[in-house]
This record gives sequence, C-alpha cells and structure tokens, in this order.
Amino acid sequence: GRPPHPRGGGGGAQPVRLVVLVGPPGSGKSTAAEMFGGAGWYVVSQDALGNRQECEHACWAALEANQRVVVDRTNIDEFQRSHWVGIARKARVPENGIVCLSFNVPVETCKQRVMSRRGHRTLPPTRGSMQVVDRFVSSFVPPKTSEGFGRILTVAEYHDPRVFDLIGLAP
Repeated sequence: GRPPHPRGGGGGAQPVRLVVLVGPPGSGKSTAAEMFGGAGWYVVSQDALGNRQECEHACWAALEANQRVVVDRTNIDEFQRSHWVGIARKARVPENGIVCLSFNVPVETCKQRVMSRRGHRTLPPTRGSMQVVDRFVSSFVPPKTSEGFGRILTVAEYHDPRVFDLIGLAP
C-alpha cells in the first residue's frame, strides 16, 4: 500500500522548476529551449517576447501556474541572472529547483552559426551580429551557485545527455 512513486522523482528530490540558459548568440540556447518546450516546459524567450519586462511577467505567471520554465536569454552576468532567481524565489521555488544551464561553445562556432541563420528575429547574418557575439564573450561572467542556483550545468552542446536528463527526456 505505498503510493506510487512520481515519475523521475527518485528519493523525493525536488523537481526542477526553473532553468536559466546562459550563453552567447549561436551557442545552442534556443535549440535547447525548443527541446524543453517540446517536452511541455514553458519557454520564456526574449527573441519572441521582445523585452526583459515581458519575459519577467511571463516567467512569473508560468511559475505561479505551476509550470516548469526555461529562460532563453544570453543572461551574461550575475545581475541579468538575478532577475530570474528573484522571480523563482517570489514564486516559492526552492533553491534546488533552480538550475543554470550554461553553454560553453567556442566563439568561432557561435559566429559560424549566427552567420548561417536564416530569418532570425534579432540577429541577422551580418558583421554587427558577429560583434554582438564578441561583446558577449568579453563581458561574460560565469555563473556561480552563490547566485541562488541549486546547481549549474556547463555543456558544450545542446544534445549533451545531461540536458535531456534535465528536461526529463531519455536521449
């Protein structure tokens, strides 16, 4: 007569409720976010929503509605990431339910991807977009758990098995 174990909830571990993506343009964040979205996560994308305020509102509403949320933004430094951690705390998400997924991808790879994109809303394949990638790399501050993350996963590719694990999908 024990109640059935929730799927994937081994040993009463807190489910992940918020994943904050970090990485330069072209690092694979949006591709990963689409995979989260396909598995039922609510995707907060600045490319789609337009500005940070809209993203914050969407993130708060989704967490309040008990959805799992992934934030698709560059989130270059502690200040930018702090907005999402703060919203999660306000929505009573425990710290171990907040994960940072950081993409560590060679800058040349990011630039090649940006230059081969077609129809991207905010970064067309131009020299200006390449400079955006360079600016990210020069101002990037790596995430730390002391920012309020239960853990930080650093991956080189969106199809890293740990990403599938985080999403709740078997690769």
